[in-house]
Amino acid sequence: MLTEKQKEVWECFKNESPRILICHGAKRSGKTFVLTLAFLAHIAKFNGKGLSFIIAGATISSVRRNVLSEMERLVGKSLPFDKHNAVSLFGNKIYCFGGENSDSWKSVRGFTAAGAYINEATAVNDYFLREVISRCSHEGARIFIDTNPENPRSNVKINFIDKAGVMLSNQHVNIAAFQFSIFDNTALDAEYVESIVAATPSGMYYDRDILGLWTGAEGRIYPMFGENCIAAAGEQFAVVCIGVDIGGNMSATSFTLVGITKQREVYVVDEFFDEKNQDAESLIRNFCDISRKWKKAYPRLSDCRVDSAEQLFVKSFRAAASGFNVLNAKKTSINGRIYVINRLITQGRFFVDRRCKHLIEAMETSVWDSGEKGRDARLDNGKLNVDSLDSMEYALEPYFDELLAAVPPELAAAERGFR
Repeated sequence: MLTEKQKEVWECFKNESPRILICHGAKRSGKTFVLTLAFLAHIAKFNGKGLSFIIAGATISSVRRNVLSEMERLVGKSLPFDKHNAVSLFGNKIYCFGGENSDSWKSVRGFTAAGAYINEATAVNDYFLREVISRCSHEGARIFIDTNPENPRSNVKINFIDKAGVMLSNQHVNIAAFQFSIFDNTALDAEYVESIVAATPSGMYYDRDILGLWTGAEGRIYPMFGENCIAAAGEQFAVVCIGVDIGGNMSATSFTLVGITKQREVYVVDEFFDEKNQDAESLIRNFCDISRKWKKAYPRLSDCRVDSAEQLFVKSFRAAASGFNVLNAKKTSINGRIYVINRLITQGRFFVDRRCKHLIEAMETSVWDSGEKGRDARLDNGKLNVDSLDSMEYALEPYFDELLAAVPPELAAAERGFR
């Protein structure tokens, strides 16, 4: 028997036929059950057609645990994997994929699917998520997505949930989204719900786990960074510089263009961000193209600071640069860099152009690492965007002392509220 919230989702699936149906919200709120039911009904429409479908999640184990076990219960039989991690049902094949890694998207290339179920969407890589959706090109294909809430800047929130309700030319809804709280699952034991609610800390955990809200993480490194810091550069700069952080196997490559005005205000003007781990030749070529474009737009571009651990790239970029110096980054302590940026934010002297979406997300989501590294480390919930912070800071480091000294008296009072 469906709960009232699940009935809403089911009626939408039957009557509105959205191409993408999303259930997001609190844990144990009934999202997965109703979407699994709808996914099974969708597959059954193509009974005996020999088509391909996809179930995707963070790992194959989570797919088996979260989705396939529910499907087995609903259809009343075991659904064993074949050698391709696929199961057979209603005369069709359902292929299962894990998508938590940055190169997971490659595993679904060349696929043509009539539908997909994406479980725990915020736990899968963004490229993988988009690749799975793009593979659902068979006529009448439908995509079903469930997720728990995370930061409001999440790709799932911005590019899918926030775009719900848009109509396609056939008058079908492109994306339909339903938010769940734990109280929507009226099938749960009342004592269990009361216990979970009482044991959940207030703040972010309560908002996400109980109410199903998309709220920012606690312990943010840049707690005062927000919409007030998003602004395009509106004047000439006294100094223009580039910072570069080179990615490895588990991180991204980031180039960041920063300008400093005569009033010692900082504007992050543009960024290049790549998490595909390009080969050295491609990165050098990208640096040549991008730095040339930035130099043309900002003739005052004076220097580029590159992670000193990457001497091969320092030398290669130096040989490729035209009209400015390529130097080693100073790489002062992370705490020291964060301190300066926070002071600039507090004083209203730090701005980021909206086009720098990776840096903005990193500044909104990065939190302190309370693990073995202590307070001299930062996390950004497993994302790669923290590399944007490094490249931005590398560009500004040579000017930290000058920026700290240039505090107008009228701004000094604003710092008292920041610790």
